[in-house]
Amino acid sequence: MEKEVFYYHFRKLNFWLFFNFLLTALVVCCLARWPICIYWWKLQFLISVIAVSFVLWFLMYVKKHRLAVFDNDGVALDHCAPLSWTDIVSARETKARCLFRKRPILVLQPKEGLEYPYNAMQKLSMKSDFTAFSFPLYAMSAQDKARLYEILKERGIPVLKSEQATV
Repeated sequence: MEKEVFYYHFRKLNFWLFFNFLLTALVVCCLARWPICIYWWKLQFLISVIAVSFVLWFLMYVKKHRLAVFDNDGVALDHCAPLSWTDIVSARETKARCLFRKRPILVLQPKEGLEYPYNAMQKLSMKSDFTAFSFPLYAMSAQDKARLYEILKERGIPVLKSEQATV
């Protein structure tokens, strides 16, 4: 198996872009009517917030953000240390709370007593629904999701549904 890289697939937050354009239009109308407002610190602050918001929107949807890297040795989630294929017992589909909604995730179940160099974020999330070895299925494209299940099947890792996982 050659190295495969999966990226986050964010749905377009067109509301965010629409809101930025609305604020920009508001500022332009204000400056067209009262040009002296450019010296008002509150308007200068609003212009800088709008500019930063546009830059962040651009970075969110143009720059690719790495979700996972699969290779012969194992899988590396985000920018964490790789987890060996031999250390994965199974995987289970479940839901985790994210922004007041339950969203689908796939959790890799490691062996008991695994010695793994957890980073700070993984240590914080170990006791939550979204564990240290979770794939956010809601943030993946349909093709990547299908390929993820295919890779797990090739490696002989059983994927349990939520009902099966709560035995």
